[in-house]
Amino acid sequence: MGVEKGFKEEERLVGEGGQVGEGDEGFSGLYQGLLTKRLQSGIMLKKIISGCQTGADIAGIDAAISYDFPYGGWVPKGRRTEAGPLPEKYQVQEMPTAGYPKRTEQNVIDSDGTVIFVRGKLSGGSDLTRKLAEKHKKPWLHLDMLENTVDGATDILLAWLDEMGVEVLNVAGRSASKDGQIYAVVFQVISLALQKLHPTV
Repeated sequence: MGVEKGFKEEERLVGEGGQVGEGDEGFSGLYQGLLTKRLQSGIMLKKIISGCQTGADIAGIDAAISYDFPYGGWVPKGRRTEAGPLPEKYQVQEMPTAGYPKRTEQNVIDSDGTVIFVRGKLSGGSDLTRKLAEKHKKPWLHLDMLENTVDGATDILLAWLDEMGVEVLNVAGRSASKDGQIYAVVFQVISLALQKLHPTV
């Protein structure tokens, strides 16, 4: 099971593996009161990390930077991305190897939980991220952005962060070459989450 600690009342929304899709429409209204109470007294997110690939990964980091929020993560040797070397402005750590899987695994290990953004089902690198989270017994959440609005996905993410006790969040998902629209969606969700969790950032 991807989510090691689940919501007992929310099994129809957050099922086995933490995948979120059908049935999410009523989440915001149904759990908004509970979420508000949690945000007033719950654990606060302290850092966002990712592998800094184009698309979902770098969107999470860019959102953190835009709010002057702590960020980091591991990238392949040579700061490799599908768009060329990652610009030096990003303060992250390089792996000793140039492959993507090892850096994916290290980011899973160094985080308290991983959110995986795709539009549709998990596959390729996104599904590898899930498998690595399961291997290391780390909670993970798949947000299908074909089934969720930005506001709805943000509420689901915040409730999951609090329930799982996540302080270091690993942001993963589709690359820009696989989905040209995923960057904008992830940037919006992470930005909105930071606004709600840390209104003073």
